[in-house]
Amino acid sequence: MKKNIILLTLGILLFGCGATPKQFDDLMNRVYVGMSLSEFNQIEIKKELVVMSEEATVYKIVSTPWYDHDGADGTWRTRFFYFKNNKLSQVDEGERATDLKIEIKKTSN
Repeated sequence: MKKNIILLTLGILLFGCGATPKQFDDLMNRVYVGMSLSEFNQIEIKKELVVMSEEATVYKIVSTPWYDHDGADGTWRTRFFYFKNNKLSQVDEGERATDLKIEIKKTSN
């Protein structure tokens, strides 16, 4: 009996440490642009608040497999969820937009 309890506990610990790819895919299939913040909160409880302002609220969700805690094999998946007026307006991987380049030309006087 003790052996079964130990094995069960170990299994729960191993598989409970991170979201599996299937859980992450299920979340992404349930999320849609225009959903309310309260709906999102009911779907996903393991999220990190990144920004909260009068204009927007941004949450971050990272899917980390239990076997890859340093991201070495590239299986981590990150998504940012942007809410404006309590409605989901955008989902992305948090990549920066192309930097704006300004060219200054000298004019002759």
